[in-house]
Amino acid sequence: MSPTPIKRRISIDEMVKRFLAGETAVSISKDAGISHQCVRQYLAKRGIVASGLCRDPRLADAIGLYLAGLSGTEAADAVGLHPSTVYGALTYFGITGDGIHRRPIGQN
Repeated sequence: MSPTPIKRRISIDEMVKRFLAGETAVSISKDAGISHQCVRQYLAKRGIVASGLCRDPRLADAIGLYLAGLSGTEAADAVGLHPSTVYGALTYFGITGDGIHRRPIGQN
């Protein structure tokens, strides 16, 4: 039995570069030796939405606003989405945890 090849570690910057060049999160994850969900989380923390879940570009904008300091409700209002949609995406992408830390409105 041959040994399993060691996966090389890929920086988040490299993941972003490869994803923006058209590579899929699944492909990047295979090279990095991590799950595609982890790749999506890293990309989301850089403001890049890597999911079919996000076909509405307003959701990507809302995530960017949240990452810039707005509350999820403020971000949702700014782009015309329901707050539960924004909080659901934040949880899906691992930006917030199970207990969703909700920033108070107006307190960035």
